[in-house]
Amino acid sequence: MVNIKKGDYLKILLLVLFFSLSLGCSMWLKCRNFCINLYTNNYSFIAESAIAYSKKILVIFFLYLFFKLIKIIIIDSILKKILQKLELKNKFYGFSKLIGFGLWTVFVLISLSILISNVTALIASLGLVGFGLTFALQKPILNFVGWLVLIFKRIYSEGDRIRIGSISGDVKEIQVMNTVLDGLLENSNLLSGKIVTFPNELVLTSDVENYTKESNYIREELSISITFESNYHKAVKLLKEIITVHVRKNKEKYIKKVAKKTNEVNVFINKMLKSKGKTKKQQVENDIEAERLKKEKEQMENELKDIDKEFIPKIRVELLDSSIQLIAQFLTPYNHIKKNRTEINLAFLDAIRKEKDIEIAYPHMQVIQDGKK
Repeated sequence: MVNIKKGDYLKILLLVLFFSLSLGCSMWLKCRNFCINLYTNNYSFIAESAIAYSKKILVIFFLYLFFKLIKIIIIDSILKKILQKLELKNKFYGFSKLIGFGLWTVFVLISLSILISNVTALIASLGLVGFGLTFALQKPILNFVGWLVLIFKRIYSEGDRIRIGSISGDVKEIQVMNTVLDGLLENSNLLSGKIVTFPNELVLTSDVENYTKESNYIREELSISITFESNYHKAVKLLKEIITVHVRKNKEKYIKKVAKKTNEVNVFINKMLKSKGKTKKQQVENDIEAERLKKEKEQMENELKDIDKEFIPKIRVELLDSSIQLIAQFLTPYNHIKKNRTEINLAFLDAIRKEKDIEIAYPHMQVIQDGKK
């Protein structure tokens, strides 16, 4: 192993610099005459090209300033107002990046068309490149289109509980390429603690079930089978009474929830009516928003009027091959479905234990013998 002292590094560096300068000078001496001849013989062409390209570069510079101004106007002024009206302020960053990318893509294409005189060849080349990129990036493009559908159609929003295909959970975040969910337990509606991610393209190809878009309350069905020998009238009455008791709790919670929301809307409407906008345009916008909130308030008040009818449980009776099926329909919060079903089933089982003429049907075989044989 060779040991190199610190002073030797400087000597090696000086030798490398010396040989590099020597090589550069020798190459320049050999190429100088060629460069001088090339410049003198093509002076007029080089001068004309320099003048022509300097004009084009100047045009591109002013075009850059124009696009910069357009980007500021569109993103900072127009986009913010549009997202505020659509209640999508949290999507400002994503939309600003998207618009910025689109504007600069157009700027590059226009700049290339200015620099290159053969526009037809440029368009053909860009078309081939675009086709190749589209083929190679078809999945990201589909995910991006799915994201746009989610943003504008609002199939689901952050906080909604959804099912798409075999995936279910609470929407945690909607990204450009995928959606992130808080996963649920397979046999329950409780959060499992797992994070589930799926591509946004599934929105275009799969059915989406949104359980909480309009309200957290949905209509649920519960089926109980009893034997043909059972007193089905008594069974229907018992089941209806049990569900009525459990649904009453749900109704009280729902009334409190709607009443609280109505009060919040009232307070907000009063503030908007009392406050005066800085300009006439802002005042008009405030009045329009106040009218919209009034309609929303009237809708909630109408819901409260019909609340008793909505929460009355309904019992259907179906005849099966080996049993009578009682199908109960009732309103329940989505996150309490399993809990309410369990409580109703247990209460019904406890109730029929005291009744001798009601039996739960289950698959079994019964052998009947003729007394003579």
